[in-house]
Amino acid sequence: MAWAIFPGRQKYENCGVQSAQQIIYLATGKKLDETALLQDAIKKGNANPGPNPPDLKLAGGTQADQRQRILKDHGVASSIQPTTRANLEQAIKDGKGVIVNVDAGVLYNAARHLGKGHTVTVTGGTFDDNGHLTTVNLNDTGSGIQRTVSADAFIKAADAKKGGSDMNVTDHKIWP
Repeated sequence: MAWAIFPGRQKYENCGVQSAQQIIYLATGKKLDETALLQDAIKKGNANPGPNPPDLKLAGGTQADQRQRILKDHGVASSIQPTTRANLEQAIKDGKGVIVNVDAGVLYNAARHLGKGHTVTVTGGTFDDNGHLTTVNLNDTGSGIQRTVSADAFIKAADAKKGGSDMNVTDHKIWP
């Protein structure tokens, strides 16, 4: 199921917009064009324009409130929550759509990306016998691949964001 919503590698610096695109598709069945969705998000103030608009190459950065508005504009109700292990565990158990800001360098243990904000779509996870999250499955449009990382590494990458990280969580179940 996660593969069906995965658009692959993004063309612009729009990982948050692409994460919203995946949730919108899964929740509503609407398949949205990457460039058109990004242009609409920039026009509405829901994504940051590049330094030389209308050049989209370096455009598309988002915050949780901007992604929430993108989701709402396309019929998907959501809340913004702190990215804690408890919140993430509950959202995954409830089958809700989740978009999370992380530090890409911390997430992938890559010094060249340390401090770089990045957004990914959580597609599920695994739990131990006590119901504790052990791994997180995600779609990463920045790299163009799907990954599974330890829950500890994922939470550490979210916590590495200055002031912590927020996540967008759909109000309703979207995963089977």
